[in-house]
Amino acid sequence: MILNHKTFETILSKNYTFPENSKLAVAVSGGPDSMALLMLLSNWSKKKRFSIIPIIINHGLRKETLI
Repeated sequence: MILNHKTFETILSKNYTFPENSKLAVAVSGGPDSMALLMLLSNWSKKKRFSIIPIIINHGLRKETLI
């Protein structure tokens, strides 16, 4: 299966329902996979009229992420 906007939205629409004006929290790392997920969810949420709340947590497991 090729994952694109259409297949992503089809899968979510068949399996999940969000009432209008709902809020969905999404944990993201800031990496390319998370940003792609956030973009796809953002586009879908606008069509379905609910909000996305991105949550970024620095877990500190990698040296380069320590602040």
